Amino acid sequence: MNSSLWWLYFKNLTFYRALNSFKVLLSFVFSFIAKKAIIWGQPIVFSIEPSAVCQLSCPECICGQGKLHRNCSFIDVSAFQKIIDQIKRKSSIVNLFFQGEPFLHPQIIELIKIAKKAGLITVISSNAQMIDKKMAGDIVQSGLDVLIISVDGASQETYEKYRKTGDFHKLKAAMSALNDSKIQLNSKISLIAQCLVTKDTEQEIEKVRNDSRKNGFTLILKSLQVYHTENRDELLPNSEKYNRYSLKKTQTKTCIRLWTHMLILTDGRVVPCCMDKNAEYAIDSAFVSTIQEMIQSNNRKSFISKVLKEKNNIELCKNCPF
Repeated sequence: MNSSLWWLYFKNLTFYRALNSFKVLLSFVFSFIAKKAIIWGQPIVFSIEPSAVCQLSCPECICGQGKLHRNCSFIDVSAFQKIIDQIKRKSSIVNLFFQGEPFLHPQIIELIKIAKKAGLITVISSNAQMIDKKMAGDIVQSGLDVLIISVDGASQETYEKYRKTGDFHKLKAAMSALNDSKIQLNSKISLIAQCLVTKDTEQEIEKVRNDSRKNGFTLILKSLQVYHTENRDELLPNSEKYNRYSLKKTQTKTCIRLWTHMLILTDGRVVPCCMDKNAEYAIDSAFVSTIQEMIQSNNRKSFISKVLKEKNNIELCKNCPF
């Protein structure tokens, strides 16, 4: 989590959320020692995918390339409400994004308000192509806590090399409109510009940082995940510190996110982590089972135990920076 999210997390803690967080972290420690899944508490962070649809064609995104082999849909609002009702007492954060573009969901503002009414911290990551002045005002008024915008370049030429069919001028206009709305409405929304570091964007990091700051955004950098080996040399940055595949980097022996996070897709299926974009390791369905049933499911425990014992041999983990 970035610094703004940590601050919101502690500010938003209740007795039950604090107790739950302690149980989750303690179960992770005992699981690591015992090398088997011990599950206490409820995931602290839930990622609930609003949309599995996107209007861009980014080369290393399976959604943008039409390689998402599952139902490309929007989550149902009533189903979303039921999930929120089950997690609101103990969990702290809801990420309203995964594979698709969240603002393509026709009721995304309503989803934000549902989560905020439940007292949850809300986060969205977006390509910003759908955000005009009106939408910017609606987003800020919704109470959204953190908005992450993909700013992958300092010019149309660089930006469109990865954000295929994306309009850099729309992106800049969206950032300006969001900052204006934040100021006008005296909002505390955290505006974050996220730059995917590629061979092209690594040359423009400081320019992107300065431009983002002028628009009221804080810049964070993200390493590129590559699926297609033929694109590696063309896309991956030269600097090893921005390359998740650098030989000097070593993975952790296990992954705490399997305890702290849970991800629910638009069709209700639950996957163990954000690397499972096509639900190949789906463990349950939020539209069939309760949250507590999913947390304690044998499929989830089996996958966690496998990661504890042989993480480096699991295909899903090989493309992960953690």
